[in-house]
Amino acid sequence: MIEVLNSYQQTLQIAKMLNPAIISSPKLNGMPRAVTYQNTQEQRMAVYLAKKEELTAIQRVVGTYLDHEEQMIVYYLYLCNEKVRKTKKELISDMYLSRRTFYRIYDKALMKFADNYHFNGIELRVFNLESGLI
Repeated sequence: MIEVLNSYQQTLQIAKMLNPAIISSPKLNGMPRAVTYQNTQEQRMAVYLAKKEELTAIQRVVGTYLDHEEQMIVYYLYLCNEKVRKTKKELISDMYLSRRTFYRIYDKALMKFADNYHFNGIELRVFNLESGLI
């Protein structure tokens, strides 16, 4: 689950690089090249659309299912860029929370995210029927 959140910035960068506004027609310069039977522009567009869907799924879960404090924690720990990112200690101080309260909210936010994130058939939270534990 944390891997999904940690990969958010990387996914965002990939989506920006594959932006359809950058995709262009093949350039011909008259020099012979190896023949390719793949449509690289089509592949780029497919990857771009998949990355955009993944970003949208993450944003939807954070915006819809998490409370304000939970959103702040997830945003500053995982979703924002490196310049704005904060450590857990900084968030505890900035949000005027005790350490125990912070981790209670943090754990609750991750559980809500895991319960509600559905993308490409990925289930982040697995329930064991025998023990009832996750």
